[in-house]
Amino acid sequence: MTRQSLQRLDRAALEQTLQELCAQLGRRTPADVAMGEMHENGTLRIASQVAVWMIGRVSEAYEPGKKLVKLSQVREVDVLRSIGGVADLLIRSIRADMGKEGS
Repeated sequence: MTRQSLQRLDRAALEQTLQELCAQLGRRTPADVAMGEMHENGTLRIASQVAVWMIGRVSEAYEPGKKLVKLSQVREVDVLRSIGGVADLLIRSIRADMGKEGS
């Protein structure tokens, strides 16, 4: 993961990347992870602690020392319970940051 590759990812590709991170964390294959419990939004259900870890990994890859998502400002904690929710948070944050770069 690099800043440039993260800026080019769409939601589906970022979900795939997050699923791969989940697999690395649990030392499982992405296929095993994909067989896990699903969230209401149709994406893989994860523990909020895993979401926080993934956000940190992506943030560090995007820009070391930068926090892409301020967890204290996440209004609906349910978004931290699925791969899709985390992907949405990260995509919005990356797009907002890209808008700032162009200013």
